[in-house]
Amino acid sequence: MPVKKINWTSIKKQLQAQEPKDTLNLLGELYKLNRENKQFLDTRFSSSKEVLKVYIEAIRDALDPPLNRDMEVDFKSARKVISNYKKARKDDIEGIAELMLCFVENANDFTLSYGDMWEQFYINIETMYEKVIVEVTKMERMGIDIGPLQERLREVMSSTSDIGWGYHDTLADLYFTAFEKES
Repeated sequence: MPVKKINWTSIKKQLQAQEPKDTLNLLGELYKLNRENKQFLDTRFSSSKEVLKVYIEAIRDALDPPLNRDMEVDFKSARKVISNYKKARKDDIEGIAELMLCFVENANDFTLSYGDMWEQFYINIETMYEKVIVEVTKMERMGIDIGPLQERLREVMSSTSDIGWGYHDTLADLYFTAFEKES
């Protein structure tokens, strides 16, 4: 006899039918099950901006690793950190923008510290730089003060003037298009 596949619809029905205390116990079990679940729930239910520090440190470890630890720059892991935060706190546009900007700053610091990198390295940073600008301009439309973030974006762009691969030109074009509009 074939086994009936379980899907979210059937699980949802079962959850709706059980007592709230049983659902709470299940969440407790999931919380204890693995690090990812714990981090997701800690992030979702934290009212503190302190939770960002864990994510910022993970991005730093992925994009600006100490060379003595024999680690490589890991863009995929850094993007996953941002994605995980977005899943837990999708309404925290400021936190998301902060993490994206940390991605850009740390990867940029790596190339400034260790020299010229490969083309795809710069494309990764340029892509995230553009995404940060999108988030920051959303924040501006919402009436949120973007001054500090805009200044950090300008600092990154300015710091790249001696780097090749069209990296500086791309960041400058993105920055000036977004923030230096003619009146």
